[in-house]
Amino acid sequence: MAVLGNARSATYVSVFVRSYTNVGRLEMKIMKEKIVNGVAAAVRKRFGKGYSVQFHEIVKGTGTVVPVVLICGPGATTGTAVQDGHLLPVLESGEACLQDVVHHTVRVYEELREISSCADIITKPDKNEILERVAYHFVDTERNAGWLPDVPHRKVLDLSAVYRASVKDDGIEACSIFVDRAMCARLGISGDELKDAADSDMEFRGFSCWPLSSVFPEGLDGMDDGPGCLWVVRGCSGGDGATALLYPYYFSRLARRLGGDVYMALPSRHELIVTSAKDGVAPEELRSIADRINSIRYTPEEMLTQNVYRYDREKKRLEIAGA
Repeated sequence: MAVLGNARSATYVSVFVRSYTNVGRLEMKIMKEKIVNGVAAAVRKRFGKGYSVQFHEIVKGTGTVVPVVLICGPGATTGTAVQDGHLLPVLESGEACLQDVVHHTVRVYEELREISSCADIITKPDKNEILERVAYHFVDTERNAGWLPDVPHRKVLDLSAVYRASVKDDGIEACSIFVDRAMCARLGISGDELKDAADSDMEFRGFSCWPLSSVFPEGLDGMDDGPGCLWVVRGCSGGDGATALLYPYYFSRLARRLGGDVYMALPSRHELIVTSAKDGVAPEELRSIADRINSIRYTPEEMLTQNVYRYDREKKRLEIAGA
């Protein structure tokens, strides 16, 4: 996809992919800063003063992460997306130099200015916008170990809850940006402000609990029994069900309803599958059900963890089952 807004909009240019692991964290940071500075200088020279350039990571509605450079025109309040994720690997390999990357980025930006009717409008973030739209987003801690130090996050067992803020939701496509430490410093957002805002968002949205058979009937294929003892926890109004992991009181209420400890598995960040540890489905079968649902409804990248969790009602503690 490559689209551009009007003359007062900003343009997002993707210049690397976060999954590219051949470059260390420090080298990646330096390379990213050089690209941002180079693009900023070239854009200001070509189009005039008043332009600013920043780095963000966009999370598409499907969960796909698109690292971007944000080019903002003077007074811009909205932006558009240009995906160009092949540039960093060729820069790191020596197949292209920094000037090649900068020239390509500016050339694409200039060409797309002529097709503004294809605009993909995205809100330019500021402090109030971020705090009004921020929400939690779970990622696998181990797979993202090189990235997590650059973003505020909360650890939950083998997962981490990072922060994302919606920058577009037009009813057709939704996307968000990850909130990183550089953005917080630039906009003056403290860790407490970010956490309080995300907590308020999730408490406002809340959670719902449904029989698994009514949400994922394919998850029960091959089972003789189980519809009455398997439940799906989802976030309301577009929230992620996995976020419930941050709220032990929710599982305390659920454990009380189920009469004891609770097992849970995640087919994706969108929901939890829960069952009674006393008379429900065994952890191995629960994991198999989650895998089955993931293979049918989602992509492997949306699978957060292979672990099954257990909420201990007596200790009021969430833990990895069998650990």
